[in-house]
Order: sequence, then C-alpha cells, then structure tokens
Amino acid sequence: MPKVVDHEALRRTILEGAFSLFAGQGYSTVTMRGLSRELGVSTGKIYHYFPTKQALFEQLVPWLAERDVLDAMNAIEGVAPGLPRVLRLIQWVEDNEAHFADFMRLSVDYRRADLPSGVVETSLNTYRQLLVEHAGIRDPITADLLFDHVLGVVIRRTLDPSSPSLAEGSAPLLSRLL
Repeated sequence: MPKVVDHEALRRTILEGAFSLFAGQGYSTVTMRGLSRELGVSTGKIYHYFPTKQALFEQLVPWLAERDVLDAMNAIEGVAPGLPRVLRLIQWVEDNEAHFADFMRLSVDYRRADLPSGVVETSLNTYRQLLVEHAGIRDPITADLLFDHVLGVVIRRTLDPSSPSLAEGSAPLLSRLL
C-alpha cells in the first residue's frame, strides 16, 4: 500500500525549516542540500515543491506575511478600531519581535544578493495593509509613518537590544498621530 503524504503539511514543514535556516545562516549560505539534511527530507522532495532556492524564498516570504497577518487579525479580534487596535498590534509585534527581526535580517540579506524579485516589497506592503485595513488607520501617510516606525524599532532593537521596546518607543508617536 502506497504511503499517504500530506503534501500541504510537508510544504509547510519545508517553508518553516527554510525560514529558520535562512534566518540563522543567511540566504546566500543555505543550500538545498543543507536544508534537506537539516529537515531530514530528501532533496528530491524539496525540489518537488520548490524547483530552486530562489523559488523557495519567493514562496516563503508571502507565506510568512499571510500567516503573520492571520495571526495578527486573531490578536486584534474583538478590539475596538483605532488606537486600541493599533496598541494591540504593537504589542503583538513586540511579542513576536524575534520573528520579525529574523524576517528583516533575511529580507535584507536577500536584497543584498540583488535577485530580481519584488517579493520582499510585496510582503512589506501586506504588513502595511494590516494597519490600513484592519487597524482602522485610513490616512495613508499616518499608516506609512507608523509602519516605518515599527520597522525602525525592530531594526534598532536587533542592533541594540537595550533600546526602548516597541511599546515604550511608540507612545510619543501614537499620541501625536492618532
């Protein structure tokens, strides 16, 4: 009797493992063979789902963004729009700071490779849209300022973990913007 494979579960396992490996070692350093070894999955299975490392990355980043947005929407469910939702989203980002720091490092590393793809930019826009569509920030300039602030704090805390947390650093800005 042939083995039944849950293709979507295996694909998710590969994507999750790739994110961890890419974030830890850098895009350029990771090989499909190394990913295969790390996950305990044959290279043939990885190539079945992702024909190249670049194709894997180009599916990984939007998958992460979509997963994160669903998680964020669950976090703000039942919270009043406007400032209360923004505060809850900021807390959610802070609770997941290590994940977002990995995402930022990986995105920068990928862009340094100068590969022809808008996947990082598209995914960043997915996160920004979360502020506009689900947090209730209708003004695009305010949404951009807040989004840039969040990115900046995540990067700053990656470089200097003793710097103020996202919640601490956001209070003065939020009081002026919202």
